[in-house]
Amino acid sequence: MTVICLGILPMVVSSASAHRVNVFAWAEGDTIYVASKFAGGKKVKAAKILVLDPKGDELLAGRTDDQGEFSFKVPKPTDLRIVIVAGQGHQGEWIVRAAEIADMSSKAASETSTENLIRSDQNNAVSLKSMGSGAATPDTAVEPKELEAVIESILDKKLKPIARMLAEIRQKEPTVRDIFAGIGYIFGLAGIAAYVHSRKKKE
Repeated sequence: MTVICLGILPMVVSSASAHRVNVFAWAEGDTIYVASKFAGGKKVKAAKILVLDPKGDELLAGRTDDQGEFSFKVPKPTDLRIVIVAGQGHQGEWIVRAAEIADMSSKAASETSTENLIRSDQNNAVSLKSMGSGAATPDTAVEPKELEAVIESILDKKLKPIARMLAEIRQKEPTVRDIFAGIGYIFGLAGIAAYVHSRKKKE
């Protein structure tokens, strides 16, 4: 029985790995970006994307491009469950929380507002320089909080690749440790089965 179980293990691990699709999604402003690839690293092309709400109702659908990517405008201010279906049992999913969407949207709005203020200040500075030092100082100024929001937004964009990398690490293929844990689990089941079998023989 142990030999049979060990023979099944590689097939189970191989099957689970082959049918998994790694998918990662994140919010930027009012847009959700999706990236996907197979467990082996190949891009998931022309795969169906379903965007569902917490109740499982479909909000929108689409397909990945040649890079395994897809993007869409936020259809509803709620948790979004993004499911990718690549056929032949290949499937994966990711949830983008409503809080993340709201946070990114507010940062994007704040960034736009502050950028407009900065442009206004720059224009005023140019005007004052051309008018001479006797001109009045403009009232428009960038508030510290607004500047902080812009900096945070820039950092978010810079950290996106790192977040993506961490997501890929989290969804990596089974490690040697995972496989040995599976072997131990199967040995345990085999031991229980052998014990039950021996009890039946004695009875």
